[in-house]
Order: sequence, then structure tokens, then C-alpha cells
Amino acid sequence: MKRLLVLVVLAAALPLAAAEPPLTNQDIVEMTKAGLSAETIVAKIRHSEVAFHTDSQMLIELVGDGVADAVIRAMIEQQDAQSHASTHIATTPAQPQPATPAASPAKPMTAPAPVTTATPASAPAPAPAPRTRKKHKRIDEVSVATDGGGRCDHATLDLSSTGLKTTGCHETDVDVAWKDVQSVCYVYSFRSTLVIGTANGERRIYTSSPAELKALHDSIRAFAPGTREESSCH
Repeated sequence: MKRLLVLVVLAAALPLAAAEPPLTNQDIVEMTKAGLSAETIVAKIRHSEVAFHTDSQMLIELVGDGVADAVIRAMIEQQDAQSHASTHIATTPAQPQPATPAASPAKPMTAPAPVTTATPASAPAPAPAPRTRKKHKRIDEVSVATDGGGRCDHATLDLSSTGLKTTGCHETDVDVAWKDVQSVCYVYSFRSTLVIGTANGERRIYTSSPAELKALHDSIRAFAPGTREESSCH
């Protein structure tokens, strides 16, 4: 009997012993300085609970500590995915249980009421359809570069549900519909970069900070969720 009790206690304690605290920015820096490859650190991130800080200052510090771009991108994506999952669980209302109807007391026998014909009420007018609000995102002070070496600074980038467009650069301006975008790639660094792949070549758009590139990354996911994301840029 005592041996059975010991086995039950050990079995109940195993999940608690196996629990691991969420990964933090410091854990990623320590793994990087220990010499682990970017692929190994990304795999660890994908299979762990995380508590990362990915604001612009923290991203700059990660770059300064030598953390690879692919690892920073995996940190941002895993933190976003975990936050969205937590929000969904917290906001899902519990389904109320149907109340058991109480037994009604027996009613005394009464004479049937006379039958009257009710006049049908007129159907209410249908409510007007809500207006669809067009999605739009604008980022100022970006730079645009082409495969041929052309470059222009101080451009304005506009994203919408139809595509992506820059203005202010004339020959190097980008005007691409989402259906023509073959792939996108992100490089998080001091001068963060978006690489857009099309049938006519690549276009590079440089933002002034990692935080702006993250906002651009989130906007492209919202406007064109089917766009293929490359894990490494050429």
C-alpha cells in the first residue's frame, strides 16, 4: 500500500518538475553567446512558452548583442502568436448552462377563451448594410532601392488592401499589386529592410527603425495574408 502511494505522488509531481519558465530576451542572448546556431535557437523558440520584449529599443539591443536576424524574426512571430492565442482564450465567453425548468403547479380547469383573429404586424424595414471601411497604412521617410543600383530617400510608403506603393522617388518608385508579389523578406537591423520579390525583379524598402519594419510586417500580414515570407534574404 505504501509503495502504491509513493508511485502516485511521484506521478503527480512529474509535470511540475518538467515545467520550464518562458524564454526571455536574456535567454536568447546567452544561447547566442554560447555558440548555438540560429537554426537551433529558432527551433527552441518554436517549441517553448515565451515572454519576449520586442519593442524598438529591445530589438536594437538584440542586434548589438549579436543575435541573428532569423532569431529576432522568430521571437517576434512567436510572441505575436502566443499573445493572439491568449487574447482569444480570454475573450471567448463561457456557454451558459440551460436552467432546469421548475415543475409548474396544476392549473384549475377553466372554460376555453373565445378565438380572436390577430391582425399581422407589418415586417420592419431591413437595416442598411454597413459600409466597408478601406484598409490603409502610411509610413513616411523610407528609402527605395532597385536591382540596378538606383536609390531614393525620403519617400512615402502606402499600403492598402490592393497593394503597395511608394511616392516621391519617380524612377525608383514601387507600385505593386498584392497578386503580383511573389515573396517578401524582412531584415531586422539598425537600417531595417523589406525585400519585395516580383516577376520583374526585387525592390528594397529601408525603414528608419526595427519598430517601423515590424509595423510594416504586421500590415502586410493583415492586407495580404497569403503572401509567401522568405526566411532569409539574398
